[in-house]
Amino acid sequence: MTTPAIDFANFTPLASFGGGALIGLSTAIYLLCSGRIAGVSGVFHRALEIMKPSGKDYPLKLSFVSSMILSGTVAAQSGLFQVSTDLGGVASLVVGGLLVGSGARLQHGCTSGHGVCGLSRKSTKSLVLVCTFMAVGALTATFIRPLMPFFFLPAVAPTAPVAEFILPVLSGIGLLYSFVSDRANIKRPAVGSICGILFGVGLMLGGMADPQKVVGFLNISSKWDPSLAFVMAGAICVVAWPFHKAQSYVKDNKDPESSKTPCLFPSEKFTEFTYLLPSSWSGHKDKAKSLIGATLFGAGWAISGMCPGPGLVLGGCGSLGALLYVPCVLAGQWIVRFLEPLVSKA
Repeated sequence: MTTPAIDFANFTPLASFGGGALIGLSTAIYLLCSGRIAGVSGVFHRALEIMKPSGKDYPLKLSFVSSMILSGTVAAQSGLFQVSTDLGGVASLVVGGLLVGSGARLQHGCTSGHGVCGLSRKSTKSLVLVCTFMAVGALTATFIRPLMPFFFLPAVAPTAPVAEFILPVLSGIGLLYSFVSDRANIKRPAVGSICGILFGVGLMLGGMADPQKVVGFLNISSKWDPSLAFVMAGAICVVAWPFHKAQSYVKDNKDPESSKTPCLFPSEKFTEFTYLLPSSWSGHKDKAKSLIGATLFGAGWAISGMCPGPGLVLGGCGSLGALLYVPCVLAGQWIVRFLEPLVSKA
């Protein structure tokens, strides 16, 4: 293994920090307006419950995901964003998607949920899991990928005419449905749309929607591209204070009868926002399951070069690889849903 050196040819600290700041702004607006955490894997999972939506915040989540996907569509069609021509082969997309989906389900979060939101709310549980999936991702990208070059051959075409319409059309329908179904309180889908657009643009500007850039960040063997560290830094710099403010509201207003709320539209009391408080690793009851999830997620992230958010944005851009990857993420979540009780006993 050679001594790591910074890959200055691909190093984009300003763009990555700016993209991270947009992700942080999206997360902050989402938090302060709704009291919710913008963890993409969880939001996406809930947004798919269109046949049996539950909770008043369903239009918020559906509009967020739909707008994030459509941000990729607009950027690609306008020429502002070039879809990567190398998203890997079928094997890497399928295996990577399954691992990312199952891992996100087991650890209850992804790079946004545990990374941006978890670290910003000072969660030691998220810190442990982020360190775990980052370490596993680095080990996978550095040592496993070079041993299996055939596994990552670019056997999937970058785009196709049909692929350019599948997710955008579905997202357009979802966005329209979110506004129609919540027309009595249009603020919810409106906030979701704004946050989804900001999040999607942040992913593209920061480089998270470029699988090769992700792999370049995780592979520390020779030339290392640390750009994505600036994405995380930019996001946390923006959203750390809003999380601190929201946590202060929860701590200072514990009266179950209190009608005060810092948010724009939810009807919940402060006692129902306790999930915004830091999560302790020492008090976490499912350490083994979460660590298994973080390990699977890190490996899948390095193999595919994508986590759920970038996969959705690239699907909106019309990427065939992303259209293969996203269903595999969902399949991984679905498989774990049935196997989770067994893993919990590990």
